Amino acid sequence: MDLNRNFPGDWRAGPRGRYFPGPRAASEPETRWVQRLVRAVRPDVTVWLHQPYGLVHLTPGADRRLVRAYARRVRLPARGLPRSRGTATGWQNRRAPGTSAFVVELGPAAPSTAQVRRHVGALLAIARGD
Repeated sequence: MDLNRNFPGDWRAGPRGRYFPGPRAASEPETRWVQRLVRAVRPDVTVWLHQPYGLVHLTPGADRRLVRAYARRVRLPARGLPRSRGTATGWQNRRAPGTSAFVVELGPAAPSTAQVRRHVGALLAIARGD
């Protein structure tokens, strides 16, 4: 079950396998927990870490300037990816106006200490509004 295909809004049924979206939208307790958290906290920015593409996704609905600034700081390209349905970022960007959620795709290998420091620095810069 792929939790990042289980969010409502544009959820679609799909076959079992690596990207199985679950039996119905928000069928999983983890999905519902994230929804409650986003509604309660209303974060300005949410960064979702995935693997293995080595890029910062120009996620639809996210602040593109913020996404590009993050990508520059971590030395990854900012690119679009094919559309996926039922994603956490898609749900948040549609359902929580004024927030911005995007995906950072780490590379296929474990990140180096220097890479981790760049990501932490980028997150701190977002938090400070740099």
